[in-house]
Amino acid sequence: MKALVIRQPYASQIMFGSKKIEYRSWHPGKVTDFLVVSSAKSQQGTFDLMLPKRTALATVHIDRVSQDDDIYAWHLTVTSWVKPFLVKGKLGWLSIDDRLIHQNTAVLADLKSYRCDKIVSSRIEPFEKELSAIAMSQMPKTYAKVLADSGLDELYKVWQARHQHGY
Repeated sequence: MKALVIRQPYASQIMFGSKKIEYRSWHPGKVTDFLVVSSAKSQQGTFDLMLPKRTALATVHIDRVSQDDDIYAWHLTVTSWVKPFLVKGKLGWLSIDDRLIHQNTAVLADLKSYRCDKIVSSRIEPFEKELSAIAMSQMPKTYAKVLADSGLDELYKVWQARHQHGY
C-alpha cells in the first residue's frame, strides 16, 4: 500500500478525522487509498506533546481532489485506524507491505502505552502537576484540537481552563 509521511500534529488530526483536507503542491496521481504515517519531526514551531513519530496511524480514502492555482486539496475520509508500527522514511510517498497493516479500533490505548510506560510514569508522578501546568501553558491551539478530537477530554478541559485565565 502507498503511505504518505505527514508531520505532526497533522497526521494525528487526519487520524482523528478533524483534518479532512490535505493540501499538497502535487496531484496524488492514481492513488485513492493510502496509509497515514507520522514523520520523525513535528511541524516547525509546534509543541511536541509526545504525539507518535515515525508511526503508521490510519488508512484514508481520497474522495476527490480540487485545485486552486498550484495547490491541490485532497478531500479525505478515514477508512480505518491501524495497529501502530514504526515506519522509517522521508516526507512524501512510501510503499508499505500490506502484511504489516492491521486494523485496530483500540489504537488510542496502544498509543498511550507506546508513549508512556509504568517506569516513566512512576518517575514523573511526583512532578506531574508542575509538568502538566508547563505543558498545558505551552500547548498551541492546534494540539488542543488534537486532544479534543481524540477523546482526551480531561486534558482538553485543563488546557481550556488555563488559557481562559491567561496562565
